[in-house]
Amino acid sequence: MPIIIDAMGGDRAPEDVLEGVRLFREEDPLTELILVGREEELQNAAERLGCELVHAPTVVGMHESPSSAVKSKRDSSIGIAMRLAKEGRGDIVISMGNSGAATAFAFFVLGCMPGVSRPCISTLMPTKQNRHCLLADVGATVDCKPQHLLEWAALQSVYMREVMGRENPTVGLLSIGEEDSKGNELVFAAGPLLASSGLNYIGHVEGVDIPNGKVDVIVCDGFVGNVVLKFGEGLADMILSMFKDFLQNPPEGVANGNTKNRLVGEFVDQCDYSTYGAAQLLGTNGLVLIGHGRSVPRTFASAIRTARKTISHGDLLKSMRQELEHVLSAVAVR
Repeated sequence: MPIIIDAMGGDRAPEDVLEGVRLFREEDPLTELILVGREEELQNAAERLGCELVHAPTVVGMHESPSSAVKSKRDSSIGIAMRLAKEGRGDIVISMGNSGAATAFAFFVLGCMPGVSRPCISTLMPTKQNRHCLLADVGATVDCKPQHLLEWAALQSVYMREVMGRENPTVGLLSIGEEDSKGNELVFAAGPLLASSGLNYIGHVEGVDIPNGKVDVIVCDGFVGNVVLKFGEGLADMILSMFKDFLQNPPEGVANGNTKNRLVGEFVDQCDYSTYGAAQLLGTNGLVLIGHGRSVPRTFASAIRTARKTISHGDLLKSMRQELEHVLSAVAVR
């Protein structure tokens, strides 16, 4: 099944989207791709890149209200992309446009899978061991209920197991301390639910545990998660800038140009959020990837790779539904 791409989503769309597709095509000319957007802007590129094209006459702006967009722009590129997924035309949707609108269209067009109250945006975070952990929610639902965190923990656990190969992923609840006595009302209420869920829950974790790689899956409300994500991106940018400045006057033994380039490349790939492509929107009846509006072409290419990897691991949605049923039953029994 093809990968559906919102070709008009992003600060510099469709130019950067098309360049990202071109980069992806250099390594994979066979994966089927559907570009959704204005035909007059995409026709020539779609033919050149070997992509199917579906016309969408309107675009949701980056600062438009998601609720207004869902009501008035059903013929937008993101709206039609979600409709194609609903109709079974593709396995997964990618959008680097208005993330709120993408989430809203997914919610209303695809709907939530049984047992999910609200979807979450789940993103990979780098760790010291370069293993990555999953953090959710990072912005889809700002004000959460304890039940939401339980659902998201189950969804992320399945993704970590099925896609990332973690046999029994550990789950942590983000708080201001490891002790059960620390936290807010949401944390105090969610902790017992997670403890009785049957998931591999290890308790509270702190912000420092994210880069340390203490757990595989971390859950929190969307307000906290978005702050963590944006701070992490800013910190990574600062570290990369300092590292590059440092290499302008490298220490002895790192003077060789090839060595410097290799070191910089490896370091950038581990720290630069643009190499991770896009975040997973989990909980809807369809697979969706949501990325930054400021994404550059290599980010689009990485997002398509992530989509390809995600859909190559069997029926991920079926596994998530089964895990949710198991987890919710365990909590209900206790």
